[in-house]
Amino acid sequence: MSPTHPVRASDGYYYSLVELYPEYLKPGGGLCVMRTDNLNDPARWRAWDGSGFNLRMTSPYLTGRPALPCKYLDTELGVGYVVYNAYLARYMQVIRAAQWIDGRLVCGIFYALSADLIHWSKLQLIAEGKLSEWGGCDPSPQGPGVLEPVSVGYPSIIDHDDTTINFERAGRTGHLYYVRFNQGAYDRDLVRVPLTFARED
Repeated sequence: MSPTHPVRASDGYYYSLVELYPEYLKPGGGLCVMRTDNLNDPARWRAWDGSGFNLRMTSPYLTGRPALPCKYLDTELGVGYVVYNAYLARYMQVIRAAQWIDGRLVCGIFYALSADLIHWSKLQLIAEGKLSEWGGCDPSPQGPGVLEPVSVGYPSIIDHDDTTINFERAGRTGHLYYVRFNQGAYDRDLVRVPLTFARED
């Protein structure tokens, strides 16, 4: 479920992350990474098998048997929005999450970094926000650094100077985009806030 948009790496391949749940509505599963060198040919996608991108993506509807599962990445990440940050020289994924920070459950928008889309850093908080599906971590609307008094979702980072079709590259400055969920199922706003990244050398 929820594959990310393809991100083209310097090796010429397009990479995408996807969540895999082999058995519907049963626990178990994880995050996989796959790649292709040709977006026009679905048969050229290969998934990470733990040692390389060797796992062919097959359809059980055509083969009559389940496909072999990919090797799950050793990360707490789900699927979010992936961008290559040229300033940090790392891939960056932004995601909604809940994490324990200093003994308190904190909800909001987090990021993780990776040099190869396989090994990921621990989640780091960008901004605290309300996530209605996670109880017990609603921040005070007046608290410092809280995005909104209502739930937020679908975060992404877009650099307005990026010339790629999928906005897959960012620099030191950019914008955090997210959706604000107001009252009612279809009352939503698209919001952006400026970001500036700083390295700790």
